[in-house]
Amino acid sequence: MKLLIWSSFALLALLWTGMALLAVNVSDWAAALLSSGGGALTEQMSALGLPAWLQLWVSPEMIAAMQTTITGTMAMLGPWLPSPETLSSLMAVLVWITWGVGCVVLLGLAIAGHWFVTRRLA
Repeated sequence: MKLLIWSSFALLALLWTGMALLAVNVSDWAAALLSSGGGALTEQMSALGLPAWLQLWVSPEMIAAMQTTITGTMAMLGPWLPSPETLSSLMAVLVWITWGVGCVVLLGLAIAGHWFVTRRLA
């Protein structure tokens, strides 16, 4: 049982780390899009498309409305936001702080599970 607890912890920590890396890379990608200008952002968002399984649940009009809202919000907030590179750096710091907190929580759950299993078997 202890092996299952610690194996689960290792797997979840690995997945959590992968998600953090993905979030940082997406943040860098978004910063590169933003620094290239608003027109490029609109074109990139249109080119992304939706996965086939998600197209069953989301209408094209809803996607168009979301894209319009995002580009309009970015155009409106542009003067007040820091540069995209700075924003990307701040996002990376926040992602890794969240990653650390999540790993501490996972470790705490694994330690608690180990302790409960040890107490139950004793």
